[in-house]
Amino acid sequence: GVGIPTAPTPLTTTIGYTNYYVSQTINNCESPRDTLTVKVDTFVTVNLVISDKVFCLTDTIEVSQTGKMPDTSAFTWTWGGGNVISGDTSGPYTVKWDTAGIKTITVYAENNGCKASDTAKVEVLPLPESYFNMDAEVCVGKPLTMNLDTVLKGVSMYSYKWDSETSVIALRSGGGFTMKWNTVGKHIVTQTTISDSGCVSPVFADTVNVRDDPNAKIIRPDDNKICTRTELTLKGEPITTGGFYQYEWSPAELFLNNKSIEVTAKLSSSGYVKMTVTDEYGCTGSDSIYVAVKLCCKAILPSAFSPNNDGRNDKFGIISSGNYRISAFRIVNRYGREVFSTKNQHDRWDGTVNGEPQGIGTYYYYIKYSCEDDDADNEVEERGDVTLIR
Repeated sequence: GVGIPTAPTPLTTTIGYTNYYVSQTINNCESPRDTLTVKVDTFVTVNLVISDKVFCLTDTIEVSQTGKMPDTSAFTWTWGGGNVISGDTSGPYTVKWDTAGIKTITVYAENNGCKASDTAKVEVLPLPESYFNMDAEVCVGKPLTMNLDTVLKGVSMYSYKWDSETSVIALRSGGGFTMKWNTVGKHIVTQTTISDSGCVSPVFADTVNVRDDPNAKIIRPDDNKICTRTELTLKGEPITTGGFYQYEWSPAELFLNNKSIEVTAKLSSSGYVKMTVTDEYGCTGSDSIYVAVKLCCKAILPSAFSPNNDGRNDKFGIISSGNYRISAFRIVNRYGREVFSTKNQHDRWDGTVNGEPQGIGTYYYYIKYSCEDDDADNEVEERGDVTLIR
């Protein structure tokens, strides 16, 4: 063919080989021709396709590429510190990151020297914090409050769960929440938080040990006749499960010392006494009993007497043994005239007034007294009648 004096521009519209020939002519003398072969390969293009460009730290994303390239093309990927979960060569890939921040993804494609690349940036959002505090020990049936030391930054929602069934959702305040258990043993409380960006924290868990209340039991007194103002010993049943226990008896004013498992009380009237036991964890148990007391020194007076000096029932007065504090002891006849009066428990009426014998019949008495070992406030008043016989 006829050559041209200038170097041609190879056409790249057709894939394949094209031979070009070149020679040199000097003084109409042409040199031998040399051959130049030009190969046109497929044009390479590459475009990144990313499922999410903003996502949370624990999430994975799908990364692929689209473009024009022959199957023989080679690919090189860089992940900005990410970890490939699955995928190879041209993709798609599943990738995740262990740190938050802006990450750069780049793909390089090459086919026989034809190269292309694409770069994209993704943002890995940090996970919110998750934390709360609560007591490690709690008593069965008693409330336990779960608190946050501070409101966690960037957290919009808190989710709590305990015993794998009860759960609550709270907004930015985060609690606290009060809960209680009716069964003893270990119980687990968990918390997850959700950030303003929708990222979910790892689960934070803590354990609480629910303890049973101590078994408090008062040993009932054996004596069914308990006198007022006499010392009464009360005991609690010993607790055999070990540990440290504190005792408190009430009403406190009845006891000389109300802080022991065995106490001494003085009761002026019947009523309930209560023993409360507290263990080292603050758990409490209690028991109460009703104690009936009697006025054991009750004054007994006869219903009749015969002042005839026969040595039998010659005088009228207190015939029971005991120490009495007499405030008043008066006897009147049927007209209301006083025939006898004393404050001495040993004094008796001999049936006379100023030495004059009184007639037979019914007389009426009033007595007010208390026991020597009792309080004056516990005085007893009695009224009755007595028959004088001759």
